[in-house]
Amino acid sequence: LKFGNYNNLFTFSEKVKLKSSIAAFGDQLEYAQSIANRFTIATQEVETSNEIENAATPSYFTFDNELNADLTKTSLLKYTNRFVRHRNDFQQTNLQNKNTLFDTGIGLSKSYFQQQLNYSNRFSDKELFEVNLLHTSDHQDQRMSLNSPEPVRFDSIVLNE
Repeated sequence: LKFGNYNNLFTFSEKVKLKSSIAAFGDQLEYAQSIANRFTIATQEVETSNEIENAATPSYFTFDNELNADLTKTSLLKYTNRFVRHRNDFQQTNLQNKNTLFDTGIGLSKSYFQQQLNYSNRFSDKELFEVNLLHTSDHQDQRMSLNSPEPVRFDSIVLNE
């Protein structure tokens, strides 16, 4: 497990301040299982086995900023943005009955960006003018791979051809 976080506060003047934050997370998970069964049906002995190995490598990264600018005593301009990158790869190897190898790979990657601009101006104790602009972008990729000597079927559809 790896994790890190870094925060900063920059004061450029009494009226302009910037907050920044960077965080990162990464891990590697592994799991293995071995199962063997022996059955006797009538006079015939049947043996089955299954060996499974799983590995996952998730990672997560964020970068945040907030800029505040006091334009006048009654008006404020604020800009914020956030970037997130997430990735997770999963691999499973399955050896059935010591001769049929089946591999599955699943991957996910996601990128997200958001930015916001806010302007406010107070005219009096009871009157406020505010404009808020927001933009987001979200992109996600997924992949799956199946590797088997035999056809893998789902609802009569072969998935690994």
